[in-house]
Amino acid sequence: MKHVAKIFGIGKSASHAGVVTFSDKAEHSIKLKDHDNAQSFNKAVDGIAFMGSVTRIDLALRTAQQELFKVQNGARDGIVKILVLLTDGDQSKGPAAEDPAKIAKELRDEGISIIAVGMGNGVSKDKLEKIAGDKENVFIANSFSLLLSEKFIKLVREKACKESKWRAAALAAKK
Repeated sequence: MKHVAKIFGIGKSASHAGVVTFSDKAEHSIKLKDHDNAQSFNKAVDGIAFMGSVTRIDLALRTAQQELFKVQNGARDGIVKILVLLTDGDQSKGPAAEDPAKIAKELRDEGISIIAVGMGNGVSKDKLEKIAGDKENVFIANSFSLLLSEKFIKLVREKACKESKWRAAALAAKK
């Protein structure tokens, strides 16, 4: 998470970062308003407890929709919103599980761009493409070292910048 947040450059008048952690439940661990510098954000990330091995992407996306991007939690009106989904697996089955692609479409319809980053061999690129809405918004790192590599980070950063510019133009056109 720290390396992905580094892509955006956290600052008071720069990007803000929040975190929703998930397993068999989802938790809004860090609000967008909580940290205005990378050092503080990184320390908070280090304090997040490991949740388990269930992968309820649907719960994470629903929590992001209901909490993460709300003004009271630090979202800013008129500012581009990008959700980076980091996952090491596919959606776990469950009795009340929703299709994460459906929730992701709702988020995109609300103006939130989604970039999906899969880690390891347990992810389905096809499923991440449905969540991200576009195959160009999906990145797979087969190893942790690749995920942390400058080359991989650069690719994700470039895509995030393109998404940001595209969304900013769309926001300006609405005004």
